[in-house]
Amino acid sequence: MLRGCRALALSIPFAVIACQPPQEDSPTVLPSAEAAVADVERIFEAYVGNWNAPDIEAVLAVLADDVVQMPPDTVIRGKEDLGAGWRQHLEENSDTWTPTITDIEPAGDLVFVRGTFAETWTPKAGGEMESISGQGIWVFRWHPSGTWKLVLEQWFNMEPGA
Repeated sequence: MLRGCRALALSIPFAVIACQPPQEDSPTVLPSAEAAVADVERIFEAYVGNWNAPDIEAVLAVLADDVVQMPPDTVIRGKEDLGAGWRQHLEENSDTWTPTITDIEPAGDLVFVRGTFAETWTPKAGGEMESISGQGIWVFRWHPSGTWKLVLEQWFNMEPGA
């Protein structure tokens, strides 16, 4: 039978073939745990590289539409709102983000990444360089398109020397 088509039996002596285009959000096969870890490590590395490039469109391509970011003392929901804030930040600042993965754990259609980071930025209009360091968690969810999308990014800053 044709892909995306099915025969509809009728009470008359013939069948009608109903064809539908493949659904864009049709589920794909979930990778093995080992493949999931390798995929997410590769995606995370590219995500960091694109942030530092800065290639904001490539950064945003990693995010799920319903992404949630939880920096200290706030919550930002959705790819559109998060992207708007990041665009402004990268237009106004030169930024370098250096995360290090300390643990990565697959769990079904999720992969949890835990790590540390350092980030520095300098206003392009001039001014003092600022920096933070901390610990974070990044959660990736298997997307029906056949890739992993970032759905949660949360971190807390550490005091210097902590």
